[in-house]
Amino acid sequence: MILDRVNQIQKYKGLSRKIEAAIDFIEKMEGKELSKGRIDIEDGIFAMISEYKTIGNADKKWEAHRKYIDLQYMLWGSEIMGYQNIEKMKDSFGYKEADDIEFFNYQGSYSELVVETGMFAIFFPEDAHAPCVFNKDLEVKKVVVKIPV
Repeated sequence: MILDRVNQIQKYKGLSRKIEAAIDFIEKMEGKELSKGRIDIEDGIFAMISEYKTIGNADKKWEAHRKYIDLQYMLWGSEIMGYQNIEKMKDSFGYKEADDIEFFNYQGSYSELVVETGMFAIFFPEDAHAPCVFNKDLEVKKVVVKIPV
């Protein structure tokens, strides 16, 4: 798991060629007005642009992915993302291969990441996360780049 500001994103380009392509996309889209929906990038990499209201802590959903790395970039707004290593996740609702998502019922300890405008988080397959949370309804616009493992 990585949490940083977008002005520091260059230093993560060496992780892999596909992560570099996702970072290039984030850098090129800076300052542009993006419509909600899917944007295909290259080599199975795609971005989803979404706008939503944050949810309360009691409604958070723990998730993890097996086929994709998530690069979640906050265009505007603020949310709390829970983070815990997947080894702690014991109570799964089952993996949905078509959507590459597994949800968990997890009540244990975890780290809270406050992700604000201009920040990003990268979640690898071993990183369970619970995005979209805040203690009140906040408007958010976020890009999630899905990077094949």
